[in-house]
Amino acid sequence: MPSDFFTSITFPDILGLIVTLLGIWLVVRQLREGKLASQMEGVLMLQDHWERIIEDRSLLWEMTLQDDEWDSCSPKVAYRKIFGDKTITDSFMRVANFFDNLGMLVRGHALDMDFAYRGYGNVLSILYDKLEKVIALDRKVQNNPQIFVSWEWLRREFEKKED
Repeated sequence: MPSDFFTSITFPDILGLIVTLLGIWLVVRQLREGKLASQMEGVLMLQDHWERIIEDRSLLWEMTLQDDEWDSCSPKVAYRKIFGDKTITDSFMRVANFFDNLGMLVRGHALDMDFAYRGYGNVLSILYDKLEKVIALDRKVQNNPQIFVSWEWLRREFEKKED
């Protein structure tokens, strides 16, 4: 019986199968190109936001890296330095939200880990390490252990890449 099936296949059947497979291949290709285009649009928006928070990043960078007392101060003192000044608080929130959103994008596979690491890894890691005590205390103050959890997750993932 199986030999009857194969002998009954005609040239139009084979041609139809080839056309169907070609159609499926074209649809998959279109979907991949569409996904790539939307990823590129997202990357451009991310980069635009990165440029808009340059002053915020600079302020936090100077405060945490150039302040000789920063590393030795207690979490409460560091917390007051961040949340005691509206300008610094706003800068902290914009930068922290950027990195947290970046972590969400990578975690959700909407952005490639290697791309995020090459583009933002150094600054993200240094600022997280410097601000970790402030973030931990803010979680307690706000009674919300989920604050900036994606930023923390991304920092841990970058740490694995550095090893």
